Amino acid sequence: MHSIMSIEAHASWNDIAEEWRVLEQECQISGYQTRKWTTPWLRTIGAAHGLEPLLILARDETGAPAALLVLTVNRKTRITVASYAGGRDSNINMPLVRPNMLLDRGAIHRVLTEGARAAGVDAFSLLNQPSEWCGAAHPLAQLPSQPSPSLLHGTTLLTTSEAVVASMSGDSKKRMRWRMRKLQDVGPVTFMQARSPEEIVAVVDAFRRQKKVRIDAMGVSAGFDIDLVAAFMEEAALAPEPGVELHALKAGERIVAIYGGVTHASAFHAMVNSYDTDPEVSRTSPGELVTIRLLQALCDRGVTKFDLGVGEAAYKDKWCERHEPMFDSFIGITAKGKAYALTRSAKQSLKRNIKQSPWLWPLAKKIRARLHGDA
Repeated sequence: MHSIMSIEAHASWNDIAEEWRVLEQECQISGYQTRKWTTPWLRTIGAAHGLEPLLILARDETGAPAALLVLTVNRKTRITVASYAGGRDSNINMPLVRPNMLLDRGAIHRVLTEGARAAGVDAFSLLNQPSEWCGAAHPLAQLPSQPSPSLLHGTTLLTTSEAVVASMSGDSKKRMRWRMRKLQDVGPVTFMQARSPEEIVAVVDAFRRQKKVRIDAMGVSAGFDIDLVAAFMEEAALAPEPGVELHALKAGERIVAIYGGVTHASAFHAMVNSYDTDPEVSRTSPGELVTIRLLQALCDRGVTKFDLGVGEAAYKDKWCERHEPMFDSFIGITAKGKAYALTRSAKQSLKRNIKQSPWLWPLAKKIRARLHGDA
């Protein structure tokens, strides 16, 4: 086993591009820690919110890269806080740690402390961390932490596209066939992965349009900038090594449902979805039809893991039988950072208690709808 010998803090991913590449190939990580996903996010959403990149790199006794934390820093407030790059768009967060590294509690604390001091960081706010990933334990689980408010919804995929349909109940198959027939009335139904620039731009435009129509109809805030998310998706999908895959269900030339996500190490992480709310289309449940087609396509490609991210939604429970707990870490470095960590921890605990309550969570959703809506 190797030990941490030196720790560096970098403000540009270009400074450690080669080290990141090496660790990405050796470490057990999700798609959200890959360069192909993270760097377009930093250039678009991260930059638009004024977030500065912070890459804390640890090296072993030979000088080789041993561990990497890909973070952003918010310096716009009185307290400088570092969080995982990807923000709310990243559902699974972890450092890149070489398998043969001895990264005990003391080493992790040293990496965070020295990295924070070099970058002028007061505290860390590290959310949605799995206790383990692909058999590798999350190193930050050794430090004080607390359960995240929401669970990660995931499933193990079947081996063939035929098995996806075969696993459905008789009633589900009947409904699927009926919906496909009705959607065929709109136009010939096809499923595609957008690959050409023209296809990618068309799918992103449809996503932007569908999301805005649905949010306006609901009368609530989207909670995110749809145009900014669309810009990230387009840049990532158009890259030579795409960081986002875009999949679409079409009726004729009309895009009726969309999924966007990232694939890494035989796992597909679904990030966004949308569908056409026109009654002629929505009665066919295009969101469900595109999910079936996506799962079939992923099975045929040999993808073995599928997740729909964190957060509560009935459709996630339908497609994902695993509900994996996540944990959050709030770590103060300076005196004001420690005060921030205590306050942030308490707020996150309250949020979790509300979400886990069978009566408080429905009430909170109603209040939120009233506050953001027209009522």
